[in-house]
Amino acid sequence: MTVETQARLRDVLHTVAPHKDLPADDGDLFATGVLDSFATIELIVALERTFHLTLPNEELTLQNFQTVSSIAALVDRLRT
Repeated sequence: MTVETQARLRDVLHTVAPHKDLPADDGDLFATGVLDSFATIELIVALERTFHLTLPNEELTLQNFQTVSSIAALVDRLRT
């Protein structure tokens, strides 16, 4: 994953969950309360708009959205 992707992703997460403190890149976004089911849907829409991509249904897994690092890796993988 690229540093640029992680930085842009953190900006997106701050938009989706503005009153939450983001954990380290490998911290669990669900366990820390940053993401819940509603925020995850908002995040998916924001990711598609920000990174100009479509998230296939098979990529919508807990593992892909659990951490900043896993989301950044997903975005980079879909952009190549």
